[in-house]
Amino acid sequence: MRINKYVILGCGAAVVGNYLLVAGVLNEERSRFGMTISPFGWPRVLLVHLIAALPLSLMIARLCQRWGVIRQVSPSLWLAIGLVITFIVSSVLNQQKFCFDYLSSSLLIRAVISLLMVLPFCCCAFTGQADQLFEQNYVVRSLMVTLGLVTLFGPPYLYSKAMMQVRLQQAETQLASHRLAAAAATVQGLQELGGSWVTLQGKPLHEWQEVLEQQLTQLEWLVRRPLAVAATPEQRFQRAEILIQLHRLDEAAQLLQPLSQGSVLATLLLAVVERERRRWLASDQAYQRALDFLARHLDDHPDYRLFARQAIEGLVHNAREDRRPQDCVGVLQRGLELLPEERSYFHYLLARHYIDAGQPGRAWQHLHDAATAAPNQLSQQRLELQRRLLQSTPICLLHSPRPPFLKELADGGADK
Repeated sequence: MRINKYVILGCGAAVVGNYLLVAGVLNEERSRFGMTISPFGWPRVLLVHLIAALPLSLMIARLCQRWGVIRQVSPSLWLAIGLVITFIVSSVLNQQKFCFDYLSSSLLIRAVISLLMVLPFCCCAFTGQADQLFEQNYVVRSLMVTLGLVTLFGPPYLYSKAMMQVRLQQAETQLASHRLAAAAATVQGLQELGGSWVTLQGKPLHEWQEVLEQQLTQLEWLVRRPLAVAATPEQRFQRAEILIQLHRLDEAAQLLQPLSQGSVLATLLLAVVERERRRWLASDQAYQRALDFLARHLDDHPDYRLFARQAIEGLVHNAREDRRPQDCVGVLQRGLELLPEERSYFHYLLARHYIDAGQPGRAWQHLHDAATAAPNQLSQQRLELQRRLLQSTPICLLHSPRPPFLKELADGGADK
């Protein structure tokens, strides 16, 4: 099958056009949680399916050219058919919430939908061309069809499994931080991918969905009545906490903004809200205000050291997400100075940072410093980082001393 510019344009339109059209008709509820139409769950899953459907769609499109009626259809009509099909499918699925017990059943439905969305654009690319694909011998035809089927199901299956693992961890984090609406959306997405019976904290996801829906209904009822004009700061803070649980972040930020001028806790919560809105600069400013205050009053309250650690962790997270590695190092260095009792933890974070940055020598040194500061703290996590270093870096490039806690690793290797 000779590749020409029309095939490339057709494939590009099949993937990019469908992806953008689906995003355009997506309802607000799924859009605000970064999801896409059901049963794909998240946009990247949809994108993988669209790409994986191309090989088999191209084969079917070439086969369709064997029939004269189909061969006479103009490219513009095929394009219009493709857009209409995608619009109808997206509009229908946009209002649905599928739940599958198994990944295989969800995968089959998603593969059929993506094939239906991609096929008209591939037919557009081959309009009027004579088919030569199925004039090959039986073995070649079988191999090509098999390859198309493997591509249709294989990559989406592997990607969906990996996505489910990541989203399970995300759901656990959301539940721990009481972001109930976000957790409910994540649980729904996992069920769409085929995880209704996957357990989260010992409970199947379909049971979590029921519990979360009940809690969210109660919270919606609580915020239905507007706040009184004379509401106290404590009442406004509690309302902001409920709004965060409901993922109504804009409203929560409006309430927290004036409260943050006189409360370090409100300032930290505002920083978290801005982080969730991916407003890195605003989040950094709130974290920095809180940290500057806490640095001057660390001994005034027993919780202030914990708050300072949370502010530093927030600044590190923002720097990593916003791809500012130097800021990440600077914040952790300040943490070493401000909270000497947390030196082992901050050295561990610096070691992890330098491993990701491809600087194994500095990472090794910080692992050594972390083990020296507190040998029993984070020992398992440090061992895992050490294994990563030893597997990826020649030992001669690690010039700093061997950390004490690594003796177990060396002894274990000698025993083997």
